Amino acid sequence: MQAEFERLLGIQVLERDDGRALLKLPFCRTFTNPHGSLHGGAIVTLADTAAANALLTRYSKQGFLTVKFTIKFLKQALGDIFAEARISKVQKNIVTLKIVIFSREKVELAVADAQFFIRGKR
Repeated sequence: MQAEFERLLGIQVLERDDGRALLKLPFCRTFTNPHGSLHGGAIVTLADTAAANALLTRYSKQGFLTVKFTIKFLKQALGDIFAEARISKVQKNIVTLKIVIFSREKVELAVADAQFFIRGKR
């Protein structure tokens, strides 16, 4: 299931397996900032969506909510970008994920950490 906003941005799920997801955001001038690189909000959306897709592999029946999200931008995104999210820690109802955003050439553009609240998990 994909949210309307994700469809608007053209986000594509490339891989999804146990606790991991790889997504793509095609470059589109509509989503650039005044400097010509992808807007930070579009990059954050890709990272958050990648994390949610990694969670779907284990928690699709419980549902979940983002409770904390931090990102460090390293370089401008001037073309298609990819986000790989992996579950890194599970503690009661909170699941932590690491997300790496990179270019087609495998250059790291940003790194993020996210925490999600899992509904109904004890």
